Amino acid sequence: FGVAGKVGSFVDKEGIIKNVGLENVKISSTGNYVGGLIGENWGIVSKCYSTGSVSGNNQVGGLIGVNVGTVSNSYSTGFVDGNNGVGGLIGANDKWGSVSNSYSIGFVNGKDGLGGLIGVNAGTVYNSYSTGSVNGNSLVGGLIGHNVGRYYIGYDYTGTVSNCYSTGSVSGNNQVGGLIGRNDWGAVYNCYSTGSVNGNNLVGGLIGYNYEGSVSKCYSTGSVSGNNQVGGLIGANRGSVLNSFWDIQT
Repeated sequence: FGVAGKVGSFVDKEGIIKNVGLENVKISSTGNYVGGLIGENWGIVSKCYSTGSVSGNNQVGGLIGVNVGTVSNSYSTGFVDGNNGVGGLIGANDKWGSVSNSYSIGFVNGKDGLGGLIGVNAGTVYNSYSTGSVNGNSLVGGLIGHNVGRYYIGYDYTGTVSNCYSTGSVSGNNQVGGLIGRNDWGAVYNCYSTGSVNGNNLVGGLIGYNYEGSVSKCYSTGSVSGNNQVGGLIGANRGSVLNSFWDIQT
């Protein structure tokens, strides 16, 4: 079911979805805003889950396509496939969106802006994790593909990620990271990644490309391979990095 081209329900600002789960979903769409449970959320989602497979075009998530509201204590498992903005739990988390105490397990595949938990994040994410593998082209991360904070292309975003981790393997071409593919002006605090990372350009065990972002109290322990601008912690950095390290486990 869908509203205005969105696959999954539309939840408005006064809506509350709680203790709801969908199992073995099989959703295939050529549209945008595609989610295993909700296409677009502006309300409150708590203690919800979805399992199965979800595929679509842009803003595709195992649980929610686009989140502008609050998501907590929720999870998704299975396979998620799309084009841009694809995440194991949420395709895109808007600047007003908040995600906490949630996780995703499964495989994420697509083109650009792919994350094990969230494809593109402009809001707040904390106390959350992902364990599935992620495969794509650019802006590919074990937790978040593209994290956008403060100011980007004329818009004021949040882009805050704290107390989060990812453990799945990550592969892509450009701006590939064990935790985050690219961090633009965002704040990443007390996070880590342990999965292997493989890419071509701007490849990092934690973050592929940190552009004017802040990273503190973070680490990565996975193997990292690539061709240009490759780092155990960060592939290329134009921001602030404090009290962080890479320590590969053998």
